[in-house]
Amino acid sequence: MSVDRELTVKKAEDLVREGKHDLAIEEYLRLVDDQPGDVSAANALGDLYAKVGNRAEAVSQFVAIGDTHRESGFIPKAIAFYKKALKVDPASDRALSQLAQIAVEQELYADATLYVNRLLQRRREQKNEAGVAECLVRLGGFPSATADTKMAAARAAAGHFAAAETARLWVDAADALERAGRPREAVDVLIQAASLDTQDVALRRRVAVACADTGQIERAHAFLSFETAGDRGDLLMALARHALADGRDDEARRALERVIQVAPEQRTDAEALLAPLRRDVSSEEGDEVVIDSFDEPEAADAPAVEESAVVPPPRDEPDIVDEVEVVATVPAAEADAGTIASLTAAAQNPALQFQASAQLGRLLLRLDRAREGVEWLERAAQITSAVREQRLDVMYELADALERVGDPVRALEVFADLDFDAASFRDVPERMARLRRALEEGGAT
Repeated sequence: MSVDRELTVKKAEDLVREGKHDLAIEEYLRLVDDQPGDVSAANALGDLYAKVGNRAEAVSQFVAIGDTHRESGFIPKAIAFYKKALKVDPASDRALSQLAQIAVEQELYADATLYVNRLLQRRREQKNEAGVAECLVRLGGFPSATADTKMAAARAAAGHFAAAETARLWVDAADALERAGRPREAVDVLIQAASLDTQDVALRRRVAVACADTGQIERAHAFLSFETAGDRGDLLMALARHALADGRDDEARRALERVIQVAPEQRTDAEALLAPLRRDVSSEEGDEVVIDSFDEPEAADAPAVEESAVVPPPRDEPDIVDEVEVVATVPAAEADAGTIASLTAAAQNPALQFQASAQLGRLLLRLDRAREGVEWLERAAQITSAVREQRLDVMYELADALERVGDPVRALEVFADLDFDAASFRDVPERMARLRRALEEGGAT
């Protein structure tokens, strides 16, 4: 049976005058349940709840009325009821959130910022991490947001928003940093974005270009490819050097030939690196290359390699250079005592010490002679005269090898040195965090 509104309201008002608030609330509840669109009755009910100290129910009634008005397009009335809810509970999540959204729609960003900051404080007090992240992301999206506000939004999004959305927030922060004249910081932020969206070639190219433009080209290593380097001579040269260090001669040759085509100012440097590669191609087309070892006195501090080989007399340095390059490409399955002896002897030559030590370390690791491989990589990493990018690669391989042989403390030390020399190199920050967790949990000694 339908509730008679007029009689019910009169009865409720009489009960209020008699001080029987609880009974009056019951009358209004019957009316609101029967006629949910009766805003006047809902407002009276909210007032009664506030009068008896039931703040939660009072706020619920006022916010619901505000929602009804907003859905109907009566925004001023909606704002009035949301603000009425805030008078009862100044930290009402729903009221603050709705007022902030209305302010954004009206382009009143100062008001929106005020409401969201109040909401942020409330959620922090409640230890509502997801809610805090949502507030920070909203603040970062306002046109008035600073670069630091946008970075805070991106950091907060991690773990609460999808990876693609978080990456977009990092890119937004990078744009703001560049506009603010802080390009080096923008590189760090772009690297964060690219780590979340590894398939975005345009983003990876932007990272590589930003690294080069800010004098941090060594940090571009993880993002370099022919597609991301494009026709940038500096990026192609970096790609070629990394390919040479990793023994990928064909890739290096291709990159260097492209440099000669598109960057005349770097032609001389490119041809200098390209000449030995062309000589190798000529050798492969002629007689079979014989890998010999050669006699050089072993340095007192050189790591011992348990291999014996017959070694011929020393040869001229150009011959030694060619041989080290050939030995470096020998697959682990085909390596023999002569191969190891050749690299060991070449490591005594100051001109070849870094490359030979690094290649020998890699070869020994592939042969499952981990301890010896670690010693040779460590020796290569200590040669400060090496090309910086190549030395950073060796330091990374050394730390990785130390972790694999069960020496996390030393691995963490090497990763820390690498992070100091080149912040955010590859995945070093993540590797360091993982090692620290393992050590703190007692999972490693």
